[in-house]
Amino acid sequence: MLRPAVRLYDDLTQILRLCLSGPFDPSAASSGLIGLLARAADVPDFATLDAFLGETQTKVRASFNRILGARSDDVRASR
Repeated sequence: MLRPAVRLYDDLTQILRLCLSGPFDPSAASSGLIGLLARAADVPDFATLDAFLGETQTKVRASFNRILGARSDDVRASR
């Protein structure tokens, strides 16, 4: 789970660094950039990419908690 997540984050980060000089704003981004990001993640569109990133972040967090143990603020948030 962690290796594919790192690859995904790295691919998306590198595209954004090459294509933008400032922060990424999906509502102002060109359709070409949106399409490139979706293709880099091998998903059909940006809405799917957004959902996929959320799922990936949740899985990465769960992996870190399983490997390193939950932090005290994570434990409090889950109550």
